[in-house]
Amino acid sequence: MSKPQIVPQETSAPLSLLRKLGYGVGDFASNITWQVVRLYLLFFYTDVFGITAAEAGVIFLVSRVWDAIFDPMIGYIADHTHTRWGKFRPYILFGSLPLGIILVMTFTTPDLGHDGKFVWALVSYLLLVTLYSAVNLPFSSLTAAMTQDTNERGTLSGFRVFFAILAGILVAVSTLPLVNSFPTKEIGFRNVLIIFSAIATIVFFITFLSTRERISVESHVGYSLKEALRLLMANKPLIALSMSVFFLGIANTMTGATSLYFIKYNLKREDLYPVYALFVALCLIVGVVLSTIMSKRIGKKNMYYAAIAIGMAVNVGVFVTPYSNIGLIFILGALGGIGGGAGAQLMWSMAPDTVEYAEWKTGLRAEGLTYSAFSFVQKLDTAIGGAFAGMILAFVGYVPNGVQTGTALNGILGIMTIAPFTAGILGIFCMRWYSLDSVRFNTIVSELKERKIGTKG
Repeated sequence: MSKPQIVPQETSAPLSLLRKLGYGVGDFASNITWQVVRLYLLFFYTDVFGITAAEAGVIFLVSRVWDAIFDPMIGYIADHTHTRWGKFRPYILFGSLPLGIILVMTFTTPDLGHDGKFVWALVSYLLLVTLYSAVNLPFSSLTAAMTQDTNERGTLSGFRVFFAILAGILVAVSTLPLVNSFPTKEIGFRNVLIIFSAIATIVFFITFLSTRERISVESHVGYSLKEALRLLMANKPLIALSMSVFFLGIANTMTGATSLYFIKYNLKREDLYPVYALFVALCLIVGVVLSTIMSKRIGKKNMYYAAIAIGMAVNVGVFVTPYSNIGLIFILGALGGIGGGAGAQLMWSMAPDTVEYAEWKTGLRAEGLTYSAFSFVQKLDTAIGGAFAGMILAFVGYVPNGVQTGTALNGILGIMTIAPFTAGILGIFCMRWYSLDSVRFNTIVSELKERKIGTKG
């Protein structure tokens, strides 16, 4: 393959609204997959597909072991990819359709025995997480490849999280009503996922067409696997942020997977779940807007602390609120949505800044590797969170579609409150080692540009 042409570009120049929107809608497509898995896959497995909660937990855990192998591979491959479309955009173009097909298969109930169904679920989910990595990791890496301005990255993250929340609203509010409009839930889930997958594939194609990678090709130097390990170990801000997100992500996955159980069994109002999900999702948008504005004033790290604190306060509130006070639980859910939206925007805004830090420390620039490590942590916490949720439900005696014991109801409540509160404490503690602020980041970018000028001279 011929060497790509080097075109000098101003990597900190403002991005056009078209570029921001084009990038942002990509997370709408990505989160159709992420949210339908996060909110409904465990419920689908236990109450529709026909495997146990413990078996579902095993599937989630096994899939993330595979992710531990594949995520660094796709990050390394993407960093060493050079095409006329750039390093990352080709994966969006060619991976989105297969991802959509496998998503439908994951929510399809085959006419098989119990063992056959378990194998189907395991294989389809392994393929799903593989293709999701192949598309989402390069998509996420685009943030660092589109601009080196930390505020522009914050705005890009705001756009992507905003559209991610819209996808969450679509999935949370429309899935069950659409599923229930079909003769059976088996048919309903399959057909609804065909619709979702078609939408996601089209939107990914829009992202491919409307984004560009502006970081000069000459700034990308290949690296060996040994150098990759050195780069990751030297990136202390990435390690700190990843550990914080790891603990918070476990809890968020547990609460996300269990929220429908909580509404259905503890509150005994399954009919209100779409309303609750919409209410919380709208407040997520408020959190995104708030954090985008406030982080420029008080700093990303301080705003991240505030977002976690809001979530912990909500955990305490839900724990002590009687199930009969549904209105207060909805209000607390709204506050939790504000904190969750802020936290999501901030983590995706802080992660790309660690690319320049690692380049400054090691001389190697590796957006794909950085995001593969960051994404792997999130997938690992999703797997552990899903496994824990399934195993806890099994341990406390959860009975699908039955009357739950007091122990089972308390177990569901604990997943919704105690787990995220504990994670909040650990998440704040880990962020002590995230040392980047706007002043230090801008200094690092200036030094990197001076090095490149000196090298050219």
